[in-house]
Amino acid sequence: MAKHIELEGNRKYQVDAMEQVAAFISRGRVQRLLSELVAIQSPSGSEGRLLRFVERYLEKFRVSAKRQYVSRSRYNLIASIGRGNGSGVLLNTHVDTVPLYASSPGQPFQRGKLLFGRGSCDAKGSIAAMVLAIVALRHTRQNPSTPVTLALTVGEENSGDGIERFIRDRRRFAFAIVGEPTDLKIAVTQSGYVELVVEARAKSCHAFDPIVGQPILAIARLIHQIDDHLSKMRGRPVHTFVRWIEGGERDTYWYTRPFCSASVLVNTFPDSRIRVTAKAVQRIISSDRRENRGVVLKVRVEDWDGGFRTSKRSLAVKQLAVALQSLGLTVETSHLPSWTDGSTLTRVGIPTIVFGPGRLRDAHTDQERVNIGDVRIAALAFGKILLSSRGTS
Repeated sequence: MAKHIELEGNRKYQVDAMEQVAAFISRGRVQRLLSELVAIQSPSGSEGRLLRFVERYLEKFRVSAKRQYVSRSRYNLIASIGRGNGSGVLLNTHVDTVPLYASSPGQPFQRGKLLFGRGSCDAKGSIAAMVLAIVALRHTRQNPSTPVTLALTVGEENSGDGIERFIRDRRRFAFAIVGEPTDLKIAVTQSGYVELVVEARAKSCHAFDPIVGQPILAIARLIHQIDDHLSKMRGRPVHTFVRWIEGGERDTYWYTRPFCSASVLVNTFPDSRIRVTAKAVQRIISSDRRENRGVVLKVRVEDWDGGFRTSKRSLAVKQLAVALQSLGLTVETSHLPSWTDGSTLTRVGIPTIVFGPGRLRDAHTDQERVNIGDVRIAALAFGKILLSSRGTS
Protein backbone atom coordinates (compact mmCIF):
# COMPACT_ATOMS: atom_id res chain seq x y z
CA MET A 1 0.00 0.00 0.00
CA ALA A 2 1.37 3.42 -0.91
CA LYS A 3 2.25 5.42 2.18
CA HIS A 4 3.27 8.69 0.67
CA ILE A 5 3.87 10.60 -2.55
CA GLU A 6 7.12 12.39 -3.27
CA LEU A 7 8.00 15.23 -5.60
CA GLU A 8 9.74 14.26 -8.83
CA GLY A 9 13.45 14.87 -8.67
CA ASN A 10 13.89 16.23 -12.20
CA ARG A 11 12.92 19.88 -11.66
CA LYS A 12 13.58 21.02 -15.24
CA TYR A 13 11.37 18.22 -16.55
CA GLN A 14 8.58 19.43 -14.26
CA VAL A 15 8.86 23.04 -15.42
CA ASP A 16 8.84 22.14 -19.11
CA ALA A 17 5.95 19.73 -18.66
CA MET A 18 3.95 22.22 -16.61
CA GLU A 19 4.40 24.87 -19.27
CA GLN A 20 2.87 22.50 -21.81
CA VAL A 21 0.02 21.64 -19.47
CA ALA A 22 -0.64 25.34 -18.76
CA ALA A 23 -0.65 26.15 -22.48
CA PHE A 24 -3.27 23.45 -23.07
CA ILE A 25 -5.47 24.66 -20.18
CA SER A 26 -6.08 28.04 -21.79
CA ARG A 27 -8.76 30.45 -20.59
CA GLY A 28 -10.63 29.96 -23.86
CA ARG A 29 -10.68 26.17 -23.47
CA VAL A 30 -11.85 26.51 -19.86
CA GLN A 31 -14.63 28.91 -20.84
CA ARG A 32 -15.87 26.67 -23.68
CA LEU A 33 -15.95 23.46 -21.64
CA LEU A 34 -17.54 25.13 -18.63
CA SER A 35 -20.26 26.74 -20.76
CA GLU A 36 -21.06 23.41 -22.42
CA LEU A 37 -21.28 21.66 -19.03
CA VAL A 38 -23.57 24.29 -17.52
CA ALA A 39 -25.81 24.31 -20.61
CA ILE A 40 -26.67 20.64 -19.97
CA GLN A 41 -29.18 20.42 -17.14
CA SER A 42 -28.38 17.57 -14.76
CA PRO A 43 -30.62 17.61 -11.68
CA SER A 44 -30.23 14.65 -9.33
CA GLY A 45 -31.65 11.55 -10.98
CA SER A 46 -31.21 12.91 -14.51
CA GLU A 47 -27.43 13.05 -14.87
CA GLY A 48 -27.11 10.82 -17.96
CA ARG A 49 -26.90 13.46 -20.69
CA LEU A 50 -24.10 15.32 -18.93
CA LEU A 51 -22.15 12.12 -18.29
CA ARG A 52 -22.42 11.09 -21.94
CA PHE A 53 -21.04 14.50 -22.95
CA VAL A 54 -18.07 14.17 -20.55
CA GLU A 55 -17.47 10.61 -21.74
CA ARG A 56 -17.20 11.80 -25.35
CA TYR A 57 -14.95 14.70 -24.31
CA LEU A 58 -12.55 12.34 -22.53
CA GLU A 59 -12.53 9.92 -25.46
CA LYS A 60 -11.63 12.81 -27.79
CA PHE A 61 -8.32 13.04 -25.91
CA ARG A 62 -7.89 9.25 -25.64
CA VAL A 63 -8.82 9.03 -21.99
CA SER A 64 -10.94 5.94 -21.52
CA ALA A 65 -13.73 6.01 -18.97
CA LYS A 66 -15.86 3.24 -17.51
CA ARG A 67 -19.45 3.36 -16.37
CA GLN A 68 -20.06 2.19 -12.83
CA TYR A 69 -23.79 1.55 -12.56
CA VAL A 70 -25.55 2.81 -9.46
CA SER A 71 -28.95 1.64 -10.66
CA ARG A 72 -30.36 0.30 -13.90
CA SER A 73 -30.33 3.71 -15.59
CA ARG A 74 -27.81 5.74 -13.58
CA TYR A 75 -24.06 5.44 -13.32
CA ASN A 76 -20.84 7.06 -12.15
CA LEU A 77 -18.11 7.77 -14.69
CA ILE A 78 -14.61 6.57 -13.73
CA ALA A 79 -11.44 7.47 -15.67
CA SER A 80 -7.86 6.49 -14.84
CA ILE A 81 -4.39 7.51 -15.98
CA GLY A 82 -0.90 6.97 -14.59
CA ARG A 83 1.28 3.97 -13.87
CA GLY A 84 1.96 1.68 -10.94
CA ASN A 85 -0.09 -0.59 -8.71
CA GLY A 86 0.05 1.35 -5.44
CA SER A 87 -2.65 3.53 -4.02
CA GLY A 88 -2.80 6.78 -5.92
CA VAL A 89 -4.66 10.06 -6.08
CA LEU A 90 -8.45 10.38 -6.31
CA LEU A 91 -10.12 13.41 -7.85
CA ASN A 92 -13.84 13.30 -7.12
CA THR A 93 -16.77 15.60 -7.72
CA HIS A 94 -20.47 15.25 -8.45
CA VAL A 95 -22.31 15.81 -11.71
CA ASP A 96 -25.82 16.39 -10.34
CA THR A 97 -27.29 19.76 -9.38
CA VAL A 98 -30.31 21.02 -7.50
CA PRO A 99 -33.21 21.76 -9.90
CA LEU A 100 -33.64 25.09 -11.66
CA TYR A 101 -35.90 27.55 -9.84
CA ALA A 102 -38.61 29.38 -11.77
CA SER A 103 -36.51 32.55 -11.55
CA SER A 104 -33.26 30.88 -12.66
CA PRO A 105 -31.81 31.45 -16.15
CA GLY A 106 -32.24 28.32 -18.25
CA GLN A 107 -28.98 28.79 -20.16
CA PRO A 108 -25.56 29.96 -18.99
CA PHE A 109 -24.47 33.52 -19.68
CA GLN A 110 -21.25 35.40 -19.10
CA ARG A 111 -20.87 38.77 -17.40
CA GLY A 112 -17.26 39.90 -17.34
CA LYS A 113 -15.14 37.22 -15.68
CA LEU A 114 -18.16 35.39 -14.29
CA LEU A 115 -20.18 32.58 -15.83
CA PHE A 116 -23.74 32.26 -14.51
CA GLY A 117 -25.99 29.22 -14.57
CA ARG A 118 -27.21 26.26 -12.54
CA GLY A 119 -24.27 24.13 -11.44
CA SER A 120 -21.63 26.65 -12.52
CA CYS A 121 -19.90 26.50 -9.13
CA ASP A 122 -21.63 23.45 -7.65
CA ALA A 123 -19.92 21.58 -9.05
CA LYS A 124 -19.39 22.00 -12.80
CA GLY A 125 -16.51 24.39 -12.26
CA SER A 126 -14.77 21.51 -10.45
CA ILE A 127 -15.78 19.05 -13.18
CA ALA A 128 -14.21 21.29 -15.83
CA ALA A 129 -11.04 21.76 -13.76
CA MET A 130 -10.54 18.06 -13.05
CA VAL A 131 -11.36 16.91 -16.58
CA LEU A 132 -9.04 19.48 -18.12
CA ALA A 133 -6.19 18.48 -15.79
CA ILE A 134 -6.57 14.83 -16.83
CA VAL A 135 -6.83 15.46 -20.57
CA ALA A 136 -3.98 18.03 -20.48
CA LEU A 137 -1.61 15.39 -19.14
CA ARG A 138 -2.77 12.89 -21.74
CA HIS A 139 -2.58 15.45 -24.57
CA THR A 140 0.97 16.50 -23.62
CA ARG A 141 1.97 12.83 -23.17
CA GLN A 142 2.77 13.21 -19.51
CA ASN A 143 1.87 10.01 -17.68
CA PRO A 144 1.95 10.24 -13.88
CA SER A 145 3.98 7.48 -12.26
CA THR A 146 1.26 7.02 -9.66
CA PRO A 147 -2.30 5.90 -10.46
CA VAL A 148 -4.76 8.79 -10.82
CA THR A 149 -8.51 8.21 -10.71
CA LEU A 150 -11.19 10.69 -11.74
CA ALA A 151 -14.57 9.74 -10.24
CA LEU A 152 -17.59 11.74 -11.39
CA THR A 153 -20.43 10.62 -9.18
CA VAL A 154 -24.20 11.04 -9.21
CA GLY A 155 -26.72 11.84 -6.50
CA GLU A 156 -24.65 14.01 -4.16
CA GLU A 157 -27.32 16.68 -3.82
CA ASN A 158 -30.06 14.44 -2.48
CA SER A 159 -28.99 10.90 -1.65
CA GLY A 160 -25.24 10.25 -1.82
CA ASP A 161 -25.94 7.00 -3.66
CA GLY A 162 -23.22 7.59 -6.28
CA ILE A 163 -20.33 7.84 -3.82
CA GLU A 164 -21.72 4.94 -1.79
CA ARG A 165 -21.56 2.79 -4.93
CA PHE A 166 -18.02 4.00 -5.68
CA ILE A 167 -16.56 3.01 -2.30
CA ARG A 168 -17.94 -0.51 -2.62
CA ASP A 169 -15.21 -1.16 -5.21
CA ARG A 170 -12.55 1.49 -4.56
CA ARG A 171 -11.22 2.30 -1.08
CA ARG A 172 -7.42 2.45 -1.38
CA PHE A 173 -6.08 5.91 -2.20
CA ALA A 174 -3.17 7.93 -0.83
CA PHE A 175 -5.59 10.86 -0.63
CA ALA A 176 -8.67 12.34 -2.26
CA ILE A 177 -9.57 15.86 -3.36
CA VAL A 178 -13.31 16.48 -3.54
CA GLY A 179 -14.33 19.28 -5.88
CA GLU A 180 -16.79 21.71 -4.30
CA PRO A 181 -16.99 25.53 -4.14
CA THR A 182 -14.46 26.58 -1.48
CA ASP A 183 -13.29 29.85 -3.11
CA LEU A 184 -9.93 28.14 -3.82
CA LYS A 185 -9.34 27.57 -0.11
CA ILE A 186 -8.38 24.13 1.19
CA ALA A 187 -11.23 22.86 3.37
CA VAL A 188 -9.69 20.53 5.96
CA THR A 189 -12.83 20.26 8.09
CA GLN A 190 -16.43 19.77 7.08
CA SER A 191 -19.67 19.97 9.01
CA GLY A 192 -21.96 17.04 9.27
CA TYR A 193 -25.63 17.39 10.08
CA VAL A 194 -28.42 16.05 12.22
CA GLU A 195 -31.99 15.84 10.89
CA LEU A 196 -34.68 16.07 13.55
CA VAL A 197 -38.30 15.26 12.84
CA VAL A 198 -40.57 17.03 15.33
CA GLU A 199 -44.27 16.17 15.76
CA ALA A 200 -47.09 17.87 17.63
CA ARG A 201 -50.54 16.40 18.40
CA ALA A 202 -53.58 17.69 20.28
CA LYS A 203 -57.35 17.35 20.33
CA SER A 204 -59.33 19.46 17.90
CA CYS A 205 -61.48 22.19 19.41
CA HIS A 206 -63.10 25.52 18.57
CA ALA A 207 -60.55 27.83 16.95
CA PHE A 208 -61.48 30.93 19.03
CA ASP A 209 -62.38 29.30 22.35
CA PRO A 210 -59.76 26.55 22.47
CA ILE A 211 -59.41 24.09 25.33
CA VAL A 212 -55.87 23.07 24.22
CA GLY A 213 -53.01 24.59 22.31
CA GLN A 214 -52.51 24.38 18.55
CA PRO A 215 -49.97 21.88 17.15
CA ILE A 216 -49.12 24.17 14.23
CA LEU A 217 -48.27 27.06 16.57
CA ALA A 218 -46.35 24.69 18.85
CA ILE A 219 -44.17 23.56 15.94
CA ALA A 220 -43.63 27.15 14.81
CA ARG A 221 -42.53 28.19 18.31
CA LEU A 222 -40.30 25.15 18.67
CA ILE A 223 -38.48 25.79 15.39
CA HIS A 224 -37.91 29.43 16.37
CA GLN A 225 -36.55 28.38 19.78
CA ILE A 226 -34.26 25.74 18.21
CA ASP A 227 -32.87 28.32 15.80
CA ASP A 228 -32.40 30.92 18.54
CA HIS A 229 -30.70 28.48 20.92
CA LEU A 230 -28.34 26.92 18.37
CA SER A 231 -27.30 30.28 16.90
CA LYS A 232 -25.78 31.10 20.30
CA MET A 233 -23.68 27.93 20.53
CA ARG A 234 -19.94 28.46 20.66
CA GLY A 235 -17.51 27.16 18.08
CA ARG A 236 -18.29 26.68 14.40
CA PRO A 237 -21.32 28.55 13.02
CA VAL A 238 -24.49 26.50 13.40
CA HIS A 239 -27.36 26.96 10.97
CA THR A 240 -30.93 25.69 11.10
CA PHE A 241 -32.59 24.53 7.88
CA VAL A 242 -36.31 23.65 7.82
CA ARG A 243 -36.76 21.13 5.01
CA TRP A 244 -40.56 20.86 5.31
CA ILE A 245 -43.58 21.53 7.52
CA GLU A 246 -46.77 19.51 7.18
CA GLY A 247 -50.10 20.07 8.90
CA GLY A 248 -53.49 21.68 8.70
CA GLU A 249 -56.48 21.41 6.40
CA ARG A 250 -57.71 23.82 3.72
CA ASP A 251 -61.39 23.49 4.59
CA THR A 252 -63.19 26.58 5.90
CA TYR A 253 -64.30 25.21 9.29
CA TRP A 254 -63.06 26.97 12.41
CA TYR A 255 -61.49 24.20 14.48
CA THR A 256 -57.88 23.74 15.57
CA ARG A 257 -55.94 21.30 13.44
CA PRO A 258 -54.86 18.22 15.41
CA PHE A 259 -51.41 17.47 13.93
CA CYS A 260 -48.30 19.14 12.59
CA SER A 261 -44.78 17.89 11.87
CA ALA A 262 -41.56 19.29 10.48
CA SER A 263 -38.07 18.26 9.40
CA VAL A 264 -35.34 20.45 10.89
CA LEU A 265 -31.71 20.01 9.85
CA VAL A 266 -28.79 21.47 11.76
CA ASN A 267 -25.21 21.50 10.49
CA THR A 268 -23.02 20.13 13.26
CA PHE A 269 -19.30 19.87 13.93
CA PRO A 270 -17.78 17.79 15.39
CA ASP A 271 -19.72 14.58 16.18
CA SER A 272 -20.37 15.65 19.77
CA ARG A 273 -22.59 18.47 18.50
CA ILE A 274 -25.14 15.90 17.27
CA ARG A 275 -25.84 14.69 20.82
CA VAL A 276 -25.72 18.24 22.19
CA THR A 277 -28.24 19.42 19.61
CA ALA A 278 -30.70 16.56 20.24
CA LYS A 279 -30.53 17.09 24.01
CA ALA A 280 -31.02 20.86 23.62
CA VAL A 281 -34.21 20.30 21.62
CA GLN A 282 -35.52 17.88 24.26
CA ARG A 283 -34.91 20.51 26.96
CA ILE A 284 -36.76 23.14 24.92
CA ILE A 285 -39.75 20.80 24.56
CA SER A 286 -39.78 20.04 28.31
CA SER A 287 -39.61 23.71 29.30
CA ASP A 288 -42.33 24.82 26.90
CA ARG A 289 -45.23 22.67 28.13
CA ARG A 290 -47.15 25.57 29.70
CA GLU A 291 -47.20 27.49 26.44
CA ASN A 292 -48.31 24.40 24.54
CA ARG A 293 -50.98 23.17 26.97
CA GLY A 294 -52.49 19.90 25.88
CA VAL A 295 -50.08 19.53 22.94
CA VAL A 296 -47.89 16.42 22.88
CA LEU A 297 -44.51 17.20 21.29
CA LYS A 298 -42.09 14.50 20.18
CA VAL A 299 -38.72 14.64 18.45
CA ARG A 300 -36.62 11.91 16.84
CA VAL A 301 -33.26 11.83 15.07
CA GLU A 302 -34.09 10.87 11.49
CA ASP A 303 -30.59 11.02 9.98
CA TRP A 304 -27.10 12.28 10.81
CA ASP A 305 -23.52 12.54 9.63
CA GLY A 306 -20.44 13.52 11.59
CA GLY A 307 -18.52 15.45 8.94
CA PHE A 308 -14.74 15.08 8.93
CA ARG A 309 -11.43 16.57 9.98
CA THR A 310 -8.15 16.17 8.05
CA SER A 311 -4.81 17.27 9.43
CA LYS A 312 -3.30 20.43 7.97
CA ARG A 313 -0.04 18.46 7.84
CA SER A 314 -1.54 15.71 5.70
CA LEU A 315 -0.08 14.76 2.34
CA ALA A 316 -3.13 16.08 0.49
CA VAL A 317 -2.81 19.54 2.03
CA LYS A 318 0.95 19.66 1.43
CA GLN A 319 0.61 18.66 -2.23
CA LEU A 320 -2.16 21.13 -2.95
CA ALA A 321 -0.40 23.93 -1.03
CA VAL A 322 2.76 23.46 -3.11
CA ALA A 323 0.69 23.56 -6.31
CA LEU A 324 -1.13 26.75 -5.31
CA GLN A 325 2.08 28.47 -4.19
CA SER A 326 3.67 27.64 -7.55
CA LEU A 327 0.78 29.52 -9.16
CA GLY A 328 1.42 32.58 -7.00
CA LEU A 329 -1.55 32.09 -4.66
CA THR A 330 -1.66 32.55 -0.91
CA VAL A 331 -2.60 29.23 0.66
CA GLU A 332 -5.59 29.34 3.02
CA THR A 333 -7.29 26.51 4.88
CA SER A 334 -10.95 26.68 5.79
CA HIS A 335 -14.00 24.91 7.21
CA LEU A 336 -16.87 23.86 4.92
CA PRO A 337 -20.24 24.21 6.68
CA SER A 338 -22.12 21.85 4.36
CA TRP A 339 -22.12 18.09 3.68
CA THR A 340 -20.19 16.67 0.71
CA ASP A 341 -19.23 13.23 -0.62
CA GLY A 342 -15.95 13.76 1.23
CA SER A 343 -17.70 12.59 4.38
CA THR A 344 -18.27 9.16 2.83
CA LEU A 345 -14.68 8.90 1.60
CA THR A 346 -13.22 9.69 5.01
CA ARG A 347 -15.58 7.21 6.62
CA VAL A 348 -13.77 4.38 4.81
CA GLY A 349 -10.32 5.70 5.65
CA ILE A 350 -9.40 7.82 2.62
CA PRO A 351 -7.64 11.07 3.71
CA THR A 352 -9.76 13.78 2.08
CA ILE A 353 -9.77 17.52 1.54
CA VAL A 354 -12.32 19.67 -0.30
CA PHE A 355 -11.24 22.28 -2.84
CA GLY A 356 -12.65 24.07 -5.85
CA PRO A 357 -13.61 27.30 -7.59
CA GLY A 358 -16.65 29.35 -6.61
CA ARG A 359 -18.30 30.32 -3.33
CA LEU A 360 -20.69 28.07 -1.40
CA ARG A 361 -23.03 31.03 -0.79
CA ASP A 362 -23.62 31.32 -4.56
CA ALA A 363 -24.51 27.63 -4.95
CA HIS A 364 -28.20 26.63 -5.09
CA THR A 365 -29.23 30.24 -5.87
CA ASP A 366 -30.85 31.69 -8.98
CA GLN A 367 -27.67 33.73 -9.46
CA GLU A 368 -25.20 30.84 -9.20
CA ARG A 369 -21.89 31.80 -10.79
CA VAL A 370 -18.20 31.06 -10.92
CA ASN A 371 -15.12 33.03 -11.94
CA ILE A 372 -13.72 31.47 -15.14
CA GLY A 373 -10.19 32.43 -14.09
CA ASP A 374 -10.62 30.55 -10.81
CA VAL A 375 -11.70 27.42 -12.71
CA ARG A 376 -8.48 27.66 -14.71
CA ILE A 377 -6.42 28.08 -11.53
CA ALA A 378 -8.05 24.96 -10.06
CA ALA A 379 -7.30 23.02 -13.27
CA LEU A 380 -3.66 24.14 -13.18
CA ALA A 381 -3.37 23.17 -9.51
CA PHE A 382 -4.76 19.70 -10.22
CA GLY A 383 -2.41 19.36 -13.18
CA LYS A 384 0.56 20.38 -11.03
CA ILE A 385 -0.30 17.81 -8.36
CA LEU A 386 -0.69 14.99 -10.86
CA LEU A 387 2.40 15.98 -12.77
CA SER A 388 4.72 16.28 -9.78
CA SER A 389 3.64 13.24 -7.77
CA ARG A 390 5.25 9.84 -7.70
CA GLY A 391 3.73 6.89 -5.89
CA THR A 392 5.87 4.68 -3.71
CA SER A 393 4.89 1.36 -2.21
